Amino acid sequence: MMATMWALKGGQGTSTTTAMAAVGASADRPALLVDLCGDQTSLFRTGRHQQGIAEWSAGQQPAEELRRHALHVTDTLRLLPRGRGPTDPRRAEELYEWLIGTHPIEPVIIDAGTLDPEAGGEARDHRLRRIAAEIAPASILVTKPCYLALHRGALNSITPTAVVMVADTRRALGPKDIEQATGAPVLATIGYDCDIALAADGGNIAQQAWKEPVEQLRGLVVPAENRIKKQDLEGSATEPKAWCA
Repeated sequence: MMATMWALKGGQGTSTTTAMAAVGASADRPALLVDLCGDQTSLFRTGRHQQGIAEWSAGQQPAEELRRHALHVTDTLRLLPRGRGPTDPRRAEELYEWLIGTHPIEPVIIDAGTLDPEAGGEARDHRLRRIAAEIAPASILVTKPCYLALHRGALNSITPTAVVMVADTRRALGPKDIEQATGAPVLATIGYDCDIALAADGGNIAQQAWKEPVEQLRGLVVPAENRIKKQDLEGSATEPKAWCA
């Protein structure tokens, strides 16, 4: 199960929303958070300048080598860092085939950041992230009810499968406007939550799994029919997952 979360404009809350989705997805099973932007290591305080996808894409190692770069966030959540330097989109197919092929059950949540349709300054990095949004079975747009963000949507060739609306006060636009502009349903509305904001600032977002917005996002990336029952989880708790090794 692979879900990519992305935005059309900066400042929409994509990284925090993706982190919350990953925390929710890992509530009852192992999950992998893939950071294509570089913000997740800061949000979870796993340390700066971790090697990851960028270093791998610049070399010749097989995708299996990425396993050793995965960082432990919690007992069930691992984080694959972006790393430093440019990413090579020529290895995108190999990367995403590995993610899908080796994680057929465990959720893979990708933070693709801002996919501005007019971006040009970081074309190589932008392309790798854009492919993630194009091929993911769940391609989830994160947006505020912002006219400028939705206006860019008219220029964007990616049609999301769902939208997360980050609620903002005193806005003239709402869910129906977003659905009309994007052609996708708004399946979750995330309001401002002081506890989550404080947790993000303090590096404690992994402890927010019980919050209602986290449960909403979990429903987008792990459909109810695919969730593990508590007794099943307890029965398999001692069985290590290959990618966690």
